[in-house]
Amino acid sequence: NSKAYDKICMPSNSPELPPRVYPIPLVRKTFDQIVEATSRVNKRRRQYAMLQPKGKNYRYVQEILLGLQLDALGDETLAEVLPAIDIALDTIQESSAYSGITFTTVPILHMTSVGCDSLAVLSKFDNREIHVLFGPLNDFSIANVARFSSSVYKIPIVTPAGFAHQLKDKYEYEMLTRVFLTYSDLAWVINATLRQFGWTPESLTPIGIYGARNQRSLSSGGHNPLLGVFQMQSLQNFLVKEGFKMFQVVTEEYEQAVEQYLKRLPKNVRISILCADPTSVRYIMLKAHELGFTNGEYVFISVDLFGPGQTHDNA
Repeated sequence: NSKAYDKICMPSNSPELPPRVYPIPLVRKTFDQIVEATSRVNKRRRQYAMLQPKGKNYRYVQEILLGLQLDALGDETLAEVLPAIDIALDTIQESSAYSGITFTTVPILHMTSVGCDSLAVLSKFDNREIHVLFGPLNDFSIANVARFSSSVYKIPIVTPAGFAHQLKDKYEYEMLTRVFLTYSDLAWVINATLRQFGWTPESLTPIGIYGARNQRSLSSGGHNPLLGVFQMQSLQNFLVKEGFKMFQVVTEEYEQAVEQYLKRLPKNVRISILCADPTSVRYIMLKAHELGFTNGEYVFISVDLFGPGQTHDNA
């Protein structure tokens, strides 16, 4: 459990880093509680597997260990994700192909420290305590553990993050699977959407792009405060190349300039692309509704790459 890491790794207290939202002792305590609850679920699943008839794949593997590295507190936590994983594993266990096989979830401590978080995963790799890894969400941690997995351990890594363009290199990161969109996918998605509805440069007024550098994700220890800006850069390159005109706004916080931007839509824009987190988009759309811009004459496209520190439930 987390106590094993107390002796070998402590996160840096550098003043150059964002302040921690949750103290390390609380993170460790919460993580230990999650491990305890997970152990009970694993025990139940193991007992059920022992009573099942043996499926066709039982001869090859009797237990599959799934490592998960997510935060213990905050958004996108182990407590939020593990129930969904448990439901999925219970469904798989009921199939004839995997009947009798035990699926065990292995929570891995995450302290928002690239060094400690990478070491926590590598410890599991080295001791062969997991067969596959779900997470982490931090690009730097992903790059670290994916390199070791590809070079030494050959353990698959599945993550909804990994936005960095370099992570697509299947030679260096051959064991890494990213299951969500990346910055390089944005142009393809927007292009397909515009073509689907026949929105061409000749038939449109300028396309509005609204981006927010959400400082809350920085202060909470996230690594994506400039996520909206990176999204905007990718979209700008595509729209300029295709000949679209743009009307764009970048703010430091999502509350800034929203009303001013929306009030300029009638004279400038019919399609708006919102490069912001779900909380920001929710605020923008409430303002748009308040000002009468949800009447069908305007299109709002939300671009959200699921940055850490944000939650889809707010959208």
